[in-house]
Amino acid sequence: KNLHVKFEMILRDARGSAYCEKGIKPTLLEAGKTYGIAKFIKRSTILNKENNILLDGALLVDVLLQILPDAVSLYVPTNPLGAKILKLLENDEKADVSFKVENTIIRAHKFILDLNA
Repeated sequence: KNLHVKFEMILRDARGSAYCEKGIKPTLLEAGKTYGIAKFIKRSTILNKENNILLDGALLVDVLLQILPDAVSLYVPTNPLGAKILKLLENDEKADVSFKVENTIIRAHKFILDLNA
């Protein structure tokens, strides 16, 4: 199953203090694929004794993983307003204004004309 997650990795030194921290923004992890943080820390940095990262040859790494809920799909009912306005435009009987262009009379609705003014 695919998961929406965000995670952070914290490499701690031999004293337990955070030495290196990196994370990724929320993302979709696809089933069957592997993920990590590219270029988290160089091997040479870990092996350098001056950095005091290794504790008896072991690394201390905290991994914080948060599984996010799947996107919620909401039902949004269709809005019949557009269809009703089109029906109104087709009905000359309820028109409240008219224009005479040469020999043709064009009936209209004031509120629609106001909307487009």
